[in-house]
Amino acid sequence: MVNLILATGTLLSAANWIGRQRRAWLLAPLALLLFWSLYGSRPTQTWNVFHYYLNSRYFAELGYTDLYSCAVERRSLHFAGVARDLETYEWVPAIDLATCPHEAFTAARSSEFNSDLAWLIYQGLPANATLDKGLNTSPLWLFFGELLANSVAIGSAGFWLVVWLDVILLALALGLVWWSRGLETAALAATFILGWYGSIGVIFGNWLQWPWLALTLAGAALWHKRRWPAAGLALGLAAGLSVFPAFLLAWPLLNWRRVDRRFWFGLTLAALYTLVLGSLTSRGLAVWPEWIGKIVQQSLAITTEPLNIGLDNLLYGLANRQNAADYYQVFVTGQWAPIAQGYNVTPLAVAVGLVLLVGSAHLARKRTPDLAVGLLPLFATVTLSRYYWLILVVVFLGNNQAAKRWLLLVAAGGLVATAVAPLSGWLIGQGLLLVFLLRFYARPFRWRPVREVVAHDWPG
Repeated sequence: MVNLILATGTLLSAANWIGRQRRAWLLAPLALLLFWSLYGSRPTQTWNVFHYYLNSRYFAELGYTDLYSCAVERRSLHFAGVARDLETYEWVPAIDLATCPHEAFTAARSSEFNSDLAWLIYQGLPANATLDKGLNTSPLWLFFGELLANSVAIGSAGFWLVVWLDVILLALALGLVWWSRGLETAALAATFILGWYGSIGVIFGNWLQWPWLALTLAGAALWHKRRWPAAGLALGLAAGLSVFPAFLLAWPLLNWRRVDRRFWFGLTLAALYTLVLGSLTSRGLAVWPEWIGKIVQQSLAITTEPLNIGLDNLLYGLANRQNAADYYQVFVTGQWAPIAQGYNVTPLAVAVGLVLLVGSAHLARKRTPDLAVGLLPLFATVTLSRYYWLILVVVFLGNNQAAKRWLLLVAAGGLVATAVAPLSGWLIGQGLLLVFLLRFYARPFRWRPVREVVAHDWPG
């Protein structure tokens, strides 16, 4: 059903004979149909709530590293026999995790933690949730996450209101896209967000999972509308929440003389908000080195684990198929098994990545304003979880009509491939994405000119 909707959206976006206005009104209900097919019954994403709500609510006691040890110690019969040690990022027998810091909890807070964990288990928290990588959010996100989580009890009306905040923010951002780029663009963006194979079925029911995406969409819409201070502020806050949206600043940075100075004012304001609010968490200024250490560990680990997206991850997966298969088996079953030794592909990834960076930088200096120019450098240098690649949605706000159709095809192809064979599909999906990025955002690989409609964009 999802693939049929994506394929229909691709055909409609290519059907110029229909006319832009009629095509827009056909695409809008298509996005609503896709929404209903995926979210007709609203689930709670307990995996997300376990990490984002529970850890942020008790961040003063747990920090970035003690969620799993406390959860396993208090509910050992529920969780898998293998868990991740968040200090070392190694998988270990669950009984060998570090001791939960009981002294950090008051009696009341300990009781609340037990109650909240029991609620999540009752709602269907998977047993292998402790094999993930813990909470990795930035201090800016943590400021809001901690504040809201400690303001509402799990399962309360206030809790559900925050859970639906993601939906509200995304709807408002898509409204800005409609205002800035038209209904057709907003409908295509909504269809992609709902149908991207890396986040299929998990857009709703989360705890503050998508504010970065809403801000990215809003920033791109404001950028194209030439609302410079607001665009800089929105894109800067998106980067403050999740870091990697900063790659969308590649074109503005490479062409800084062509960018209105008010954009940089908004960006500077966002940086100040990030530093000040991020320092007001329960850990104070100490949260910054803790988070940097955590994010470095997470970045190193995610590169060699299957089902993520990035150049290094793609090359590692191609060179270490057995290692990926063994890892995937342990993750799914939660039972320990030997994992084949993997080969280091980092030197090759660095060499190929440098070529891609040079190609994309050369192109960025010669094209019309396009925030999507930063997507290829992102792929070349950073490995991300698949759902973070919803950042590709900025392509739909650009002027390249062919790129929009190709991206819908990439989404549909990745969805089919991962549904048929998760591990092979993971590599096929990355391959399709790399071809797409090379086709449109790396000059040495552009084998024929790509027609771009620039009449409605601001001139260089």
